[in-house]
Formats: sequence, C-alpha cells, structure tokens
Amino acid sequence: MKKKSAWYVCLRAIREKIKGFSVRIHKEDQQTEEKMERFKTKVKETIKQKQEWIGFDDESREAWIALAIPFIDWIKEGCLNGTISQDDIHKRFPVVWNKFLKQFGLNDNIQVKDSKC
Repeated sequence: MKKKSAWYVCLRAIREKIKGFSVRIHKEDQQTEEKMERFKTKVKETIKQKQEWIGFDDESREAWIALAIPFIDWIKEGCLNGTISQDDIHKRFPVVWNKFLKQFGLNDNIQVKDSKC
C-alpha cells in the first residue's frame, strides 16, 4: 500500500476545506465571526484526524494549524477584496499557497517526528 506524506495529506486537507470555504465567501457578502470560528475549528479537527490517521506528533499538528489559521484569514481577505478568485483556489492552489508562504516569510517544511510512516 502506498503511504502519503504528512505534508501531502495535511496540505490536501487544507486545500479541500479552503475550496468549499471560498465558494461560501463568494456567495455570501458577509462571513460572521462566529462562522469563521466554526470553520477554523473544523479545519483544526480535520488536521487532528489526519494526525491520528497517519500518526505524526503533536508539535507537527500544531505547526500545520499555525499555518492553516492565518491562511484562512488571508484567503478570506483576498476573496473579499478581489485579489484571490475561486479559480485561483480551485485551479492554482499551489501558486496561492506559495504566495501566502512567501508573503509572510513562512515555510511548510514541517519535520514530522515519531511518525508511523
């Protein structure tokens, strides 16, 4: 059986959550703070599920969450001000992700410890 890396699984999970989120942002004029917090909680839960499935450490999980939450805010802002389109997210996600990382001086080279992989 082929094993996927934690990087691939977490980034794909973030991408899938963001795709649905971007559709809702473009349909609704306003995302309430309550809706945003619920969405962020769902993303955190998804990353935790991926951690349990793959078996990576808590520090790595928290590092992925630390990337995902500001990414959500950045995507929301970009969608609302028109600098990020649904097409960007759906068809050019790697470009959008890398732009986010570069803009904030971040990287997604998270070293997984105590992995089952």
